[in-house]
Amino acid sequence: ADFLERTGYRLPPEAEWEYGCRAGTATPRFFGHTDDMMSFYAWFAENSKGKSWPVAELKPNGFGLFDVYGNELEWCVDPYRKEPLGEADPVIDQPRVQQANLFVTRGGAFISRAGSLRSASRTRAIPTAGLFNLGFRVARTMPRER
Repeated sequence: ADFLERTGYRLPPEAEWEYGCRAGTATPRFFGHTDDMMSFYAWFAENSKGKSWPVAELKPNGFGLFDVYGNELEWCVDPYRKEPLGEADPVIDQPRVQQANLFVTRGGAFISRAGSLRSASRTRAIPTAGLFNLGFRVARTMPRER
């Protein structure tokens, strides 16, 4: 109930992840509609040489976030639903999180094709799967100024 009052590091909800990925844009990718510029921003099947790469070797998005497409899939705190929660319903149901078998992953990976890397793309994974192409991006809640 007091999640905005808590500070510290955490996994982002998928709506927050997408907001950071889009960086204020409304296009399929923060740099536009086509995947022509993907190699400037992402490690994916066509340029990764079959492996993940250190973060920040390519260009960031408009918010300064690196590797939001490709490189490693990223965990979100949300249990997987067929449709994402969206901005109108941002509350994560804690009992549902504790009982979930599948969680949302975002961003694509170094084995993803360029055409599949979009800001709205989402998939799911089992937390105990130990996938080689799955990592996380931590978010931090900052105290509100009063």
